[in-house]
Amino acid sequence: MNERKRSSQSLYDLYNSLGLNINLFDNQENFSIFNLNQINFSFPFFSNDFQPDFFSFLIINDGDGAYTIDDQVYKIEPKTFYFTNPSSHRSFSWKEIRDVVLITFDEDFIKTYINQNVLFDFPFLISDKIRPQKVDEEFHNELNEISNLLIKEFNKKTSSTYPIIGHLLGVLLHKIKINFNFEFHLESDHSNLIVNEFKHLLETNFRDLTKDQQTRILKTQDYASLMNLHPTYLNQIIKSKTNKNITNWISNKIFLESKVLLKDKNLSIKEISYRLQFSETSHFSNFFKKNQGISPQKFRKEEL
Repeated sequence: MNERKRSSQSLYDLYNSLGLNINLFDNQENFSIFNLNQINFSFPFFSNDFQPDFFSFLIINDGDGAYTIDDQVYKIEPKTFYFTNPSSHRSFSWKEIRDVVLITFDEDFIKTYINQNVLFDFPFLISDKIRPQKVDEEFHNELNEISNLLIKEFNKKTSSTYPIIGHLLGVLLHKIKINFNFEFHLESDHSNLIVNEFKHLLETNFRDLTKDQQTRILKTQDYASLMNLHPTYLNQIIKSKTNKNITNWISNKIFLESKVLLKDKNLSIKEISYRLQFSETSHFSNFFKKNQGISPQKFRKEEL
């Protein structure tokens, strides 16, 4: 069996690499919504296995295919709702697409346009694995009503487009939380529970850090102590389930939080560097440029 290619990438990069239609994307805000019947698929279509850097909601109205999430294969059928997050490896195949809506966004987007505590308000967003869910007629119609409003607003491209999308996406998240009774069919094996707890502790640490309620970034040993696990064992579980070790998770979290903080014009870059535990502003600038490709100053100027 060939080794699966598991590279994290944006939806834009993925579709571009597959030679598919990329004219539907706004690559600056890292949010997209469109009907997959607008993509130039040649059927039958089979994607490579990939690990994206975004969350995705898939509303199946009418289509035929299969979706693989972390080696679990799910048949695509009408009135089914799929959710995946950046921890999930996935691939997809299509025999036919008639009406399938895809919504994607990243952590930076929802923290900017919904609120900083969005991952606490909707914990299913960072759960390790969630099964696709067959929905009833009423909720299926609600999903489509909200998605139609999102598409309409997305296509307007005005200065208020993304704040409005943030509110609509918040409504969608509340609807999901209510209709799936907070549980959202979470996988509950031991390894997944460890991953979920680690993610929540990581999120808590950075939430408190950015609010000056925490004095330092926790390390692998700290998380292991909080979870009553050996550091090596914890790191092995996180690595095996997410394809990233704890150090990678922490580094990625620093980068994501830095992008959110840089959008706050009341914070100086020096203060952001201090909050994120960099001893020198130059160290933070080098770190940010390595991950984003531009300096913090240029990023802030482009965003504000």
